[in-house]
Amino acid sequence: MAVATQMGIERSSVIISVFSTTPGIGKTIIAINLAAGLAHEGYKVCLADLDLQFGDVLNYLKLTSTNTVAGAQRAMLDHPETFNVRDYLIDYSNAGVKFSILPAPLYVFDAYQTDV
Repeated sequence: MAVATQMGIERSSVIISVFSTTPGIGKTIIAINLAAGLAHEGYKVCLADLDLQFGDVLNYLKLTSTNTVAGAQRAMLDHPETFNVRDYLIDYSNAGVKFSILPAPLYVFDAYQTDV
């Protein structure tokens, strides 16, 4: 928020992390339902899938995309002056609930090249 305030933009943002080192306990389902619930309440939501090796938010939502957090990072490093993260977001909409997704890398190789 400090950067936004310095730029003269008045915004309030909240980051919510869903995290565990234990696989298979429902982190993805919780994150998706949390995003959907907040979006349903009228909040602007971006779900960033930062499980770089095994992220599967797109699979759960039956979506496909070649835009990923790995591609966004490469673009940000290669072209910082023209980079816009919105170019890498996927729009999800179902039953009036809408939110954006920044997908995990599609390939394990990309996960090892990503520094988040």
